[in-house]
Amino acid sequence: MLGNPKAGIETTELSVTHLLANPWDLLLPMTVGGLISFGVVWTAFFFPLRRAIAAYQSRREARRRRRFAEDEGPLVPQHGHFESVRPSGGRVGPLRREGETE
Repeated sequence: MLGNPKAGIETTELSVTHLLANPWDLLLPMTVGGLISFGVVWTAFFFPLRRAIAAYQSRREARRRRRFAEDEGPLVPQHGHFESVRPSGGRVGPLRREGETE
């Protein structure tokens, strides 16, 4: 289009007044090119990200199920930190990893 007189618009016609009077002369090719680029980039990012997110969610769910199965119970906020509540109702201290101290 630009620099190609056979494309239907001369570069000498590209002025603000011409573009305001005929916006589709420039917007149509830009829109078509943008849609094509969008499709390629969306595909390149969407499918790998969907797979990565699904894998993360699966690992997170497995970790949560494993913690619950170890009889720690669900995590609930208590006084500014998370404590584990056993299904029997007994509370245990703030969650720490083995060997961790305050």
